[in-house]
Amino acid sequence: MTIWILVILCLGLGASGGHTGGAVRMTVGVLGTWLAFLAAYPLGAKLRPMLMTYFETPTTLIIMPSLLIFLALVAVTYSIAQGVHLKIFLYYKYKTDDEKYSLWERMNNRVGLSLGIVNGILWLGIILAFIYSVGYPIMLSEPNDKAPFLYRTMGKLRNDLKESGFEKFAAAMDRTPVQFYQGSDVIGFMYQNPQLQSRMMHYPLFLSLSGTPEFVKMLAGPETRQILESKTPIPRWLNTNSMKLLNNNFIRSQLKQVDTADLLEFAKTGKSPKYDPELVIGVWVINLAPTLNTVKQNHPQVTPVQLLQLKGYLGRFMDDLVLVNTPDGQMFLRGTKLEFPQVRGLLQARVVAKPTAPVVEGWQPPPPAAPDTGPSAAPSMTDITQTTLIASGRWTKGDGGVNVSLKQGDNEATGTLTVLNEDNITIKINEGTLVFSRYR
Repeated sequence: MTIWILVILCLGLGASGGHTGGAVRMTVGVLGTWLAFLAAYPLGAKLRPMLMTYFETPTTLIIMPSLLIFLALVAVTYSIAQGVHLKIFLYYKYKTDDEKYSLWERMNNRVGLSLGIVNGILWLGIILAFIYSVGYPIMLSEPNDKAPFLYRTMGKLRNDLKESGFEKFAAAMDRTPVQFYQGSDVIGFMYQNPQLQSRMMHYPLFLSLSGTPEFVKMLAGPETRQILESKTPIPRWLNTNSMKLLNNNFIRSQLKQVDTADLLEFAKTGKSPKYDPELVIGVWVINLAPTLNTVKQNHPQVTPVQLLQLKGYLGRFMDDLVLVNTPDGQMFLRGTKLEFPQVRGLLQARVVAKPTAPVVEGWQPPPPAAPDTGPSAAPSMTDITQTTLIASGRWTKGDGGVNVSLKQGDNEATGTLTVLNEDNITIKINEGTLVFSRYR
């Protein structure tokens, strides 16, 4: 009902304004308004980075630059229209006879009436396009009675637009890039499925941001989980958290690289058509049983006592070891129980140097042996980012496979990474090998 009222108002005001304003004003006005509408979004996008410090919420940052440009261009257009009309009016008023002036005035009013209806349709399309785009993410969150009045109103208008049959007209008029709607679908999908929140932190492009507290808090923190579960309106959630991210240059540069279509597919299926072909990329957790088997295969002389010691060591100190490989070639080794020299010592197979040698310096009697089943318990991304960064480095593809380097301070290790299959990899540094399984 509200949309039909808006239709009647736009056509009625357009016809009235066209009859009063005349053909000249309406001709210039229609053309200028249409050009202003086409130019508003691209000019606003260029202006937006310069105005970032002047807005406190991403909603106003997205809407206001384009809206201000549109209104400014429309104001200039109607100023020009008034000047052109005045020149033509003065000509017929004072430089022609009364009959020509009367004919011109009648033509000006009648043609103005027709053009006014066209102008009314144009303004109707612009308003509906605004409701269509701005109301889309609000509609996905289904605002309840506790939501702010503006959210509830925009949500109702967006639903009315869908029911009125004018949605296709609004979509045809809309100039908003498709990435906006794909991004809104991603947020809406998270909103309707809070249990999938942790999945989004594992999107390959976001792995580089896993060490950024602001981003982790925004996407996977307990506050976000509470917001999703309480059905807080999407724009309010974004307004609360997003500006901190947008003011971080590194985060902003990473977010600009997001392929929203690929991100939406990942949100729905957990699969990334863009990044999945590169099997190295992802989050990997230590798999203790095959790591131990690899030691036995590489060192057949190892004694049962040493294997028992190693199993206890792995279960005690390395059960939370996590490897993060990003699309841009970065590598992060994280955990809570080891220092980098200890990891390197294990990888150098000091455990099997002599039949009677201890596992590492300061080794204590092991706890009960770790079970020989599957990878270690997969931590959430929030847990991962709260662990200690043991070492960081890079992975690069070479002729002989994937070369890796890990470094912390003066301690550095290099080696090779081998992809066994899409769910398992090994890292071999010197004589030691660790087996990791993909986090799902």
